[in-house]
Amino acid sequence: MADSTDQTVTEKFQGALARFENYRNDAGVFSGRKNGPEYQKELLKLIKEFRIILIIVSHLSIFSDNETIAEMNVNYVPFLNVEYYLGTLYQNLMVNSQSVGEELIVDGLEFKVENLQAAQEHFASYLSVLSNYKLLNKAQTERVRSYKESDNPSAKDILASQERNPATIRADKIANFKLEKELTSKIQILVSRYGSSADDAKAEFDSYDEETTKQLYLDQVKLFALKSFSSLESIAMELEVLKKMPAPNKNPKPPQKEQPIDPTGYTTKLEVVPGKKQPISSLLSKQGKILQPFTITANKNELRNKVFGTGQVLPSMSVEEYLDYELANGKVAAEEVKNEKNDQDTDDSDEELEKRQWDDWKDDNPKGMGNTGANLG
Repeated sequence: MADSTDQTVTEKFQGALARFENYRNDAGVFSGRKNGPEYQKELLKLIKEFRIILIIVSHLSIFSDNETIAEMNVNYVPFLNVEYYLGTLYQNLMVNSQSVGEELIVDGLEFKVENLQAAQEHFASYLSVLSNYKLLNKAQTERVRSYKESDNPSAKDILASQERNPATIRADKIANFKLEKELTSKIQILVSRYGSSADDAKAEFDSYDEETTKQLYLDQVKLFALKSFSSLESIAMELEVLKKMPAPNKNPKPPQKEQPIDPTGYTTKLEVVPGKKQPISSLLSKQGKILQPFTITANKNELRNKVFGTGQVLPSMSVEEYLDYELANGKVAAEEVKNEKNDQDTDDSDEELEKRQWDDWKDDNPKGMGNTGANLG
C-alpha cells in the first residue's frame, strides 16, 4: 500500500470509507467500548482524515456553483458526502477534537456540546450543498430554506417541523422510513465493496456503465439526506437538554477528614464507642420521638461482647432504663396507680354481677307468685 503522503485524494477517500464502514458496523478497531480511550483515539484519527479530504476537495474546487449535477463528473459525486461522514463521526466523539499528540481525556459531558455543535454544522452544510444542486425534494428544500442560518441553524428552526399536525408528522415518518429502506437496498453494492466479499463487489461495480454508477451515487446522497435531517433533530433536542444541565464543578471542595466534635456527644452515625455511656435524651426526645436507632436489651454485655464481631453496633439501653424513662415522661403509669385502678375495676365488676343476678331472680319470680296457694278459699 502506498504511503499516505503519496496517495491521491481518491485513494485517501477510499481508505477513509473502508474505516467508516468498520465504525458503522462496530468492527475492526471500532469493536471496543465507545467510551474507551482506544476507540476514541481511532475515531478522532478518522475524523482528521476526513477533515484533510474536505480541505483537499475545497482546494481543488471540484464543485462549482455554476454547474448542475448532470454536468458533474461521476467520480466527484461521492465527495459530496464528506461532510455527512464528519457529522456522523462527531456525534460519538467524547474527546477534544483539537487534541494533537497528547494523551486523550475521555469525557462524555465536557466535550459533548462542542462536538454535537460541530456535527450539527457539518450536517447543515451538507444539506445546504445538496439544496444548491437541487438534490433534495420540495419539502426538504423548504426546510433548508427556512433556516435563518443555513450552515448553523438554531434548535428552533430545526424543530419547527415538529410543530405540525401529529398525523402529518406520523405520515412523513412512515414515508421516510419506507424510502430509507428502499434506498439502503439499492446502494448495498456500494457498501459491499468494503466488506468480506469486497473483491466480488468491486468487480460487479466496475462493470456498471457511467449512468448506472452515477444513479447509485445519487441514491446514496438521497439516503444520507434523510439521515441528516433525522440527525439534526436529535442533536437539536439533545443540545437543548445539555444547555439546561448545571455546569460541572471543576474545582470540587476536598472532603473534610475530620468533622467537628459536638460538645454534647451527639452524632448522626450509627456506630458508637463501646462502653461509652450515652444519655437517654440523645436517643429519645421528651415527646417520645426517636432521635437515632437504638436497641433494647436485657443485658448490655450481650452487645458489648459483639464489639469485635461483624455488623454495626447500635446504641442500647436496658429494659429498666427504658421503663424509667417512659415513667419519667408520663408514658407509663406508676404501679400503685395501676393496681388501684385494677382493684376498682374488680369491685365494679362484682357489684355489677350481683345486681345482674338479682335482676334475673326478679324476672324468674314475679311479685305475688309466692302467695297463690295460700289465698285459695
